[in-house]
Amino acid sequence: SLFNEIAATPDEVSLDKIKPERRAIDRIIMADILRLSDEEQLDVYRAVIDVIKSRLDKAASVTAATTAPRPPGAVCFPTTR
Repeated sequence: SLFNEIAATPDEVSLDKIKPERRAIDRIIMADILRLSDEEQLDVYRAVIDVIKSRLDKAASVTAATTAPRPPGAVCFPTTR
């Protein structure tokens, strides 16, 4: 998973901890093509981890809410967000 390849949380991101194969490809794109500094690249990795973690947390909360037991005879109406 991405958390294994980069970091489990945005605070744990370090260029040294990123798998070498991923880092080589990312370096071509972020450093060579986009001309991002190392710090800017770290910001990109942190943002990616943060967005993915937020999406997974939201999906888990929606799944938990839709699978919660309901009292007999309860009617479920879809919610909009």
